[in-house]
Amino acid sequence: ALWEDPSALAELTVGALAAHLARGASTVEQYLDGPGGTVEAEPLSAPRYFAAMALSPEVGSELNQAVRQRASDAALAGQAQVAAQLAQCWSRLTELLSVEPPGRVLSVIGGLAITLDEYLVTRTVELVTHIDDLAASIDVPTPTLPEAALVTAVDCMVEIARLRHGDLAVVRALARRERDPLAALRVF
Repeated sequence: ALWEDPSALAELTVGALAAHLARGASTVEQYLDGPGGTVEAEPLSAPRYFAAMALSPEVGSELNQAVRQRASDAALAGQAQVAAQLAQCWSRLTELLSVEPPGRVLSVIGGLAITLDEYLVTRTVELVTHIDDLAASIDVPTPTLPEAALVTAVDCMVEIARLRHGDLAVVRALARRERDPLAALRVF
């Protein structure tokens, strides 16, 4: 009923946010079908993948505009179609992931190399974050998420903060907010 309403995220409808959340899974399938990453460089860890992105808190940044446009375009299919596509993707991924070799390297956005396991960490961060965003958008409690997913997301985001701001800034953000001018734990 709230598909066309504004979400908790700037300039995204509830439907676009739901479509973006679903894309968190579909990109795994997309990259599994693509060429593997080059072995010339060490594959990135999940935190280094996020740190390598040109992420900006600015709503008008080129990357954020592109993300919103893809989400809005996907949402045009409607709630039933987005849900059906996600269910089909989940079914295919369940099968595909069961046969992937350990250490599989993917070539992802911008040609970055990352192992499948680390890319799945990035998707876990996205899914955990946006499930909470979606629940806030429709004013329902965030569903109980698996502890392993929450721990994975928190560990990754703390490591992103460490990479971006250094350990002392993270310690201050955790223990001394009055000495945290960077808001060091804010990674997205």
